[in-house]
Amino acid sequence: MPALDDRVTRVEAQMMDVREEMRRGFDRIDGRFAQIDGRFAHFDSRLLSLEQKVDRQFIWLVGIQLTTMLTVVGVLAAAFFRTS
Repeated sequence: MPALDDRVTRVEAQMMDVREEMRRGFDRIDGRFAQIDGRFAHFDSRLLSLEQKVDRQFIWLVGIQLTTMLTVVGVLAAAFFRTS
């Protein structure tokens, strides 16, 4: 039967191997999270550009509607004051 010191040394060596394997696993997981973060950053930039495009189109739409409303009000006012 091996001495207690030999058994403890063997267990410590096995634990070092397990720690190293866990460290490599965590490094791989960190790498995958870095890839996912990159994808989210790309998605965020695309979403921001889409949001800016929709904002510009909304401003144009509101401007056209406001112009149309002012034109209609002006035509109605002119017709009203012409007949008076």
